[in-house]
Amino acid sequence: MAEPQKKPSNEGEPRPDFGAILPDKSGDNVGDFLHEFDNYQQKLDEEWEKSKAAHQDKLNKIMEEYIHQKMEEKPPVSEKQPEKKPAPKPAEDLPQGSFQERMEGLLARVERELGQSGKTRPFSFFEDIRPTIINVPSRSIAAFFKKLFVILSLTAILGSIGYMFFLYPLTLGSQTPLPYSHASGILKHGNQLYVADWFRKALYVHSFKRDLPIVAVENIPNSFITGLAVSEKNLWTLDGFENKILRHTITEDHQVVEKYPAPGSKPAGAFWDGFDLWTADNQTKLLYQHKITDIETPFNQYRFPNMTVTSFFLDNNRVWALDGETRELFVLRLQDPLKVLATYDLDSFLKGAFPTGVALNQKSVLLTTNKPSRIIKISIKDLQK
Repeated sequence: MAEPQKKPSNEGEPRPDFGAILPDKSGDNVGDFLHEFDNYQQKLDEEWEKSKAAHQDKLNKIMEEYIHQKMEEKPPVSEKQPEKKPAPKPAEDLPQGSFQERMEGLLARVERELGQSGKTRPFSFFEDIRPTIINVPSRSIAAFFKKLFVILSLTAILGSIGYMFFLYPLTLGSQTPLPYSHASGILKHGNQLYVADWFRKALYVHSFKRDLPIVAVENIPNSFITGLAVSEKNLWTLDGFENKILRHTITEDHQVVEKYPAPGSKPAGAFWDGFDLWTADNQTKLLYQHKITDIETPFNQYRFPNMTVTSFFLDNNRVWALDGETRELFVLRLQDPLKVLATYDLDSFLKGAFPTGVALNQKSVLLTTNKPSRIIKISIKDLQK
């Protein structure tokens, strides 16, 4: 087996001197060694900086020489001769002085060249910045106010429409259909409307707002209701079959508390004025006034003209009496006999329906009708047209 060759020993050869401190030259003190090593590292950094600076200087010198050489080279001579330009004007024409004066003089010269001298204002780079005033033609102002007027008019119209349809309980001349078919009397009490149905023996309570929604249906024991009134503590009805005046409780069942004989054989219409009860009769053609303490004996009576009373309403010594046969509404002064002040033909408002009850609400008249069954609201102004 061959023996491995040994590396030649370099013990006898001299070592090159790199100017560094090698480990075998270091002394036994480790601190001295580290200090010498730092010095060695610092020396390397200094040498590197010097070499880099020298190298950079050489590169800069080469570039400067190259640029200088290119600038000294002359451009090739062209066979075409350059065009001759007019000689510049004497220097005396050029404005002298400060920068502002030179610029203003230059602009003045431009104006002279263009023939616009005196048509433009002097210009200055240093003038104050002021807002530009725009002269608006009178036509534009008129158009603006015209548009403003149109917008305000449309706003007023839309507001009126919104008021009539959403805020006012019933529109003028409106007609509200009823879900029952035999309305025989109407009265307004507070914010509610009471309508009697003689066939169903029921009292329908409507909220006095748009579309008159029904809020309650109450029993009303009466064979044939021909009159309806309400006081603070009682509900009053007329029974056309029994010729009676009925006093009911104010509760929802409206039980009959007492019955009184009517002063005539055809009672029609009832009204409470806050103190007394009023009734009418088509057989005697009289309007009766009853004390609450003595219903059987009227203490006042007033004669109607030749008419058929279906329903009536009192307001400010005026009697608003409805004639269901002729479809007319009479306004009479409260005296004996009753004096006719006005007569209104309701045919254009009824449109074929039969009026059965009347009530007043401020400046409007409320009517109940049959065939078809509905409530009609008519302004007094419309009646007077």
